Amino acid sequence: MCVPHSRRKCCIDLSERKQAEAALQQANERLKSFVKANIVGILFGDVNGSITEANDEFLRIVGYTQADIQSGRLRWADITPPEYQYLDELAIGEARAKGTCTPYEKECIRKDGSSVPVVVGYSLLGESQQNSVAFILDISDLQQAKKALSQSQEQFQAFMDNIPAAAWITNAHGRVLYLSPTYLSTFDVATNKAINKNIFDLYPAQIAQPFLDNIRMVAQTNQVVETIESAPRIDGTLGEFLVYKFPIADASGQRLVGGVAVDITERERALRERQLAEQALQERSERLKLLSETTSDLLSTERPLDLMNSLFSKLSAQMDLHFYFHYLIETHENKQKLRLVAWNGITDEVFQEIEYLEFNQGMCGLIAQERRQIVVNDVLNSTHPNADILKALGITAYAGQPLIAQGKVLGVLSFASRTRTRFTSGEIALLQATSDQVAVALERA
Repeated sequence: MCVPHSRRKCCIDLSERKQAEAALQQANERLKSFVKANIVGILFGDVNGSITEANDEFLRIVGYTQADIQSGRLRWADITPPEYQYLDELAIGEARAKGTCTPYEKECIRKDGSSVPVVVGYSLLGESQQNSVAFILDISDLQQAKKALSQSQEQFQAFMDNIPAAAWITNAHGRVLYLSPTYLSTFDVATNKAINKNIFDLYPAQIAQPFLDNIRMVAQTNQVVETIESAPRIDGTLGEFLVYKFPIADASGQRLVGGVAVDITERERALRERQLAEQALQERSERLKLLSETTSDLLSTERPLDLMNSLFSKLSAQMDLHFYFHYLIETHENKQKLRLVAWNGITDEVFQEIEYLEFNQGMCGLIAQERRQIVVNDVLNSTHPNADILKALGITAYAGQPLIAQGKVLGVLSFASRTRTRFTSGEIALLQATSDQVAVALERA
């Protein structure tokens, strides 16, 4: 039997329509199943912000109910903080041009007023592109996932690529496997092709060796190492970084070492400056206390020479002193000379050699002659013509003060160290003030 051509075409059209309807119904059923599965939040609405339908996962994320949807009280603007509205507008513009928008992060305001971070993606439906379907992913657990360093290599890689701190991965021997963009913009490495290079190829040995030591410690102990490391920064200066290095076991079982670093150069500099200021304040306080005690002791005694050893012990405790020489002016062999009346740090043989000094002889004689304090730092490298006796005694830093009272030179009091190379300005002032108090006490006695 022959079927007319027009009837055959009609049958074919009906068959194709039924197939299309069946496919559409099947697609709708799959979509409904996906919506009901609540894997992600899904809502239907329009580009004006109305929300007409939503699944339970979306309602869980934002804390609303189906009754809120059905009543029309819930709109997209109600759950969007003002600072994120511009992102929605950009995404709508992209969707109008492409049909879909690139997924983006924002926050939603929950019914209780709290915020929840989400990733949003949606498509515009129909030829009019007025209706939309949106997919909402709750990412509130992301920070916890980052701290736990997910066992998934892709998640870990995503974390490393986006972390604002400098991040990297090496093997247990220091071979570089990954450097984050922040790392490359922070550190001054020796080559642009750093991957698979050893850290000794990237940094000088004195920088790379501590890096490798800490990498090996992590690999051997399987423990996190927190430390401060120095490294050249991109601007050429040497920076200080708070570093965390931690073990990573990849899928093959190879032990890797990850790291993150935060630049704390300015913080450390400020901390050191504060510590130095506090130390200077403490030292000044101790000097003032010592000067006060010295003044009190000298004013209360009629025999100031008896206090010299005690005074030297107190000064030595603060300033690491090993010598003192106390000369008084006396008449010897019908001539005024300096006579050593109290001392510390020399042998009897040396004492015999320097017991009497002429004015302008040695350092003490020069001080008496010129009536002024003389300080010689770095004695061993000094070219001072009167410093030979100091060098012979192994003295490395020296300060001598004339003892002057009522305009009259009574003698000389000097102090020295064999371990330090210089005295600070504060210490020099303390030695001068102490000597002035000794001179007053001698004049009173």
